[in-house]
Amino acid sequence: MNLAEWAFTKSINLTFALIPQPLPSPSRLAAARLVAHRGVHETGLALENSQKAFDLCLENKIWAAELDVRFTADNVPIVVHDENGLRNWRQDITFASATFADVREKIPGIMTLAEVVARYGRKLHLMIEIKENHASRPDRVEVLAGTLAPLRPLEDYHLLALEPKILEPLNFAPKSCYLDVIWLDAGSLLRENRELNHGAVAGHFLFFSQARIDELRGRDVAVGVGFLESRNSLLREINRGVSFIFTDCALRLQKILTGLAPNS
Repeated sequence: MNLAEWAFTKSINLTFALIPQPLPSPSRLAAARLVAHRGVHETGLALENSQKAFDLCLENKIWAAELDVRFTADNVPIVVHDENGLRNWRQDITFASATFADVREKIPGIMTLAEVVARYGRKLHLMIEIKENHASRPDRVEVLAGTLAPLRPLEDYHLLALEPKILEPLNFAPKSCYLDVIWLDAGSLLRENRELNHGAVAGHFLFFSQARIDELRGRDVAVGVGFLESRNSLLREINRGVSFIFTDCALRLQKILTGLAPNS
């Protein structure tokens, strides 16, 4: 995200933070599902996509963690957003051209997808973003299938991608757990979501009018919105009946949800 995009997002979030919202019904509150984007890493508490970031999700009873998956040169799926180690670790290593042994030597804390499944499977819902298209790599699809085999699709995890066709080769999981992420062209992505019969869609809350949410839910398509920061934005989306709430402020929003619970 560049500076202009960051400033625009902050101004939008501030605007919606100032608009009062009614309290949601108990049933809507009970159905609210927070997703910590790359785990809990707000205010420098942890590094994104790290064990500590996911541990904080568990400790604070956050429903789900979103995480990013890329492959090393020797076909090990690792949990990392960027193509290289410069931004987070100041390590000049490109993951796609390095073996996992080399990656682990330079970045000891980086997690594999298998480690995430073993430590958090069925404890956290995993929103797994696939960063690369594996249409020509059935060997990598097989690795993903084997790694996720202990989990139940839809109940324990969703598969995410910025391009819906990235998810199509992953035929070990039903399309009901495919989540298409809107980046820029909402209309095109929503048409592709419908044509491919994927089970969920997510994007910035401005992409979703109430009519669009109702239409998608009417087709049994789950709707996720992001990236919420404030109490009023949280209440607004719960009132609108969205399925998932993605946020970089998971601890703040979880505290608000806990305070709104009937028995709190």
